[in-house]
Amino acid sequence: EAIQALANYGFLDIEEAGRLVQAGSILQNVRQLLAVAAGSDFEPSRAAAGLKQAVAHCLDAPDFNTAIAMYDDARALIRHHFNQIAGVPTE
Repeated sequence: EAIQALANYGFLDIEEAGRLVQAGSILQNVRQLLAVAAGSDFEPSRAAAGLKQAVAHCLDAPDFNTAIAMYDDARALIRHHFNQIAGVPTE
């Protein structure tokens, strides 16, 4: 709701707001799944095949590597906008 409000008042582009909402959903879905299935010990290289399939499924991704790429992209998008808002210089 906060992101949509920023867009409604012109502080954020409507399309970018949609991408941020989607990115937040990706992060939330994966984090919730991993919290239940793996706790804080999740290590992608040691994850069981079933858990990898579950991560891919929760993001409607064709495979685990695609799901991880989606997760990484979502984190980067959110970090970028946070840094812009907070005035953190980017490299």
